[in-house]
Formats: sequence, C-alpha cells, structure tokens
Amino acid sequence: MARATSSNATNDEPSMSDFMKQFDALKADLAQLSEAAAEIGAQQKEMLKVNASSNVAALRQRGEATVTELTAAARRAAGEAATEAEAKVRENPAAAIGLATFFGFLVGLILSRRN
Repeated sequence: MARATSSNATNDEPSMSDFMKQFDALKADLAQLSEAAAEIGAQQKEMLKVNASSNVAALRQRGEATVTELTAAARRAAGEAATEAEAKVRENPAAAIGLATFFGFLVGLILSRRN
C-alpha cells in the first residue's frame, strides 16, 4: 500500500500558473459576454426607436383624421343651426326683430358700463 508523498500531493493541486490561466480565460469570457450584452442592448435600442417612430406616425395620422372628422361635424352642425335659425326667422319675423333689438340693447348697455 503505497502512500502519496508530499511531492505528489502538490502535483495534484493546481499551481499558481494554472490559476492565472483560468483567471485570464474567465476575464476573456466576461469581456466577450459584456460585448455581446452591449451589442444586444444596441440592437434592442434600435428596434425600440423604430417601433416608437412608427407608433408616433400612426398616432399622428389618427389624430389628423380625428381632427378632420370633428371639423367636418362642427361645420355640418353650424350649417344645420344656421338653416334652422333662418327657418325660424322666416316663420316669425317680428319675434326675430324683437330678439335682435333686445340683444343689441343688452350689448350696448354692457359696453357703455365698461367705459
């Protein structure tokens, strides 16, 4: 039964140079990992930038369409109100003249008190 000598025990243990080689390999692996993570981050940044700009363009188009629709609806409503007012004046011209006179008097009274 042979026993391991102390010189064999030190051969089984990693030497300092082995440790340094492994440490250098680890540093290289971490550097590669860091570069890969940076590259992935840059790619994701670009994708987000493209998505954001396309979303902004889509929102702008929807906003412009909504404004156009609302403007057209407001013009229609104003036209209908004007047509209805004109019809009411034609039905009852004396009341229309009386209301116009009253509002004119009221506006004149308000403006004369300001000065």
